[in-house]
Amino acid sequence: EETYFKGELGFIARMVDAVPGLVVLRKDFLFDLLQIEVTAATSAAALLLIVRMLTKADLAALTAQSYARGVEPVVEIFDEADLAAAREAEARLIQVNTRDLDTLAVDPDNAYRLIADKHPDETWICASGIRDAGDVAAMAALGYDAVLVGTALMSAPDPGAKLAELTGRGCAP
Repeated sequence: EETYFKGELGFIARMVDAVPGLVVLRKDFLFDLLQIEVTAATSAAALLLIVRMLTKADLAALTAQSYARGVEPVVEIFDEADLAAAREAEARLIQVNTRDLDTLAVDPDNAYRLIADKHPDETWICASGIRDAGDVAAMAALGYDAVLVGTALMSAPDPGAKLAELTGRGCAP
């Protein structure tokens, strides 16, 4: 999103060019089939669909089009009703956002509660509220396959060092 988040579609190519083999997610507010087509024309491997922004019919159509164009939809949920809609749309990648998009409050209990409903054939991502390696380890222990980290990296004085901490890779002295 360009206006409020200063994003640009061109960032995708720049990242892939800078880091060969990098898997890129288009994290944007997508709600139209044309946006799926535009994303498929980039080197993004995945795109974000937020259940709360879409009707069930639109979510199903966007998910199906994403699969058809070879771009994996990451379907973001916040509660059990969102999860039901994601499954109805045949989502395989489920992202649990602990940030309520209506209030912007972070509720870590959301991640703990919803993971109990994970199916073995699904890949789950925990998003928002991941501050440190302890949070990453806790989510892995719960059964999350990945975490999406934004604020902790963007607000760190040294984002590279923060990434090293989060991934457990540390920095060599």
